[in-house]
Amino acid sequence: LVVTVAAVTLAVVVFATGDLPAGEARARFHGLMLLFAGSMLVTVTATDLALLLMAWEVMGAMSYALIGFWWRDDERVGSAGIAFITTRAGDLGLYAAAGCAIAGAGSLSLSGMDNATSPWRDLIAAGIVVAALGKSAQLPFSFWLSWAMAGPSAVSALLHSATMVAA
Repeated sequence: LVVTVAAVTLAVVVFATGDLPAGEARARFHGLMLLFAGSMLVTVTATDLALLLMAWEVMGAMSYALIGFWWRDDERVGSAGIAFITTRAGDLGLYAAAGCAIAGAGSLSLSGMDNATSPWRDLIAAGIVVAALGKSAQLPFSFWLSWAMAGPSAVSALLHSATMVAA
């Protein structure tokens, strides 16, 4: 996944370099893209739920910032808000999974999740699945990805779908 995220990010950044008009805030856009990619890399390499949650939150904030990149346009900011709220609803699953991990396994370590007792292990898995469904725009959270097209180009939606779905 690290190679996939890096390859997609490189392709997206190269495309965005030619796609954004010269008068736009290119440095801000590329900075947001690289922060998004960095948080995605931390997400796919995290070894415990605490680190995963931190990267997950940064990824959500960067997603919001990329979709609402043209912040002077109320419609685009509204699109970013819809995407953010929808993914946040899915993110609650990861918080529930962390709580269940502490209750069932006594640890936030991902390698220790299989030691959780019976009902907690299933709740941990369900919480992680719900969070993944939200971030990767799967049913019932799938409608937010179309709002991601309000970003500067299709690059925003491509990065969201390619990296989040892969993860």
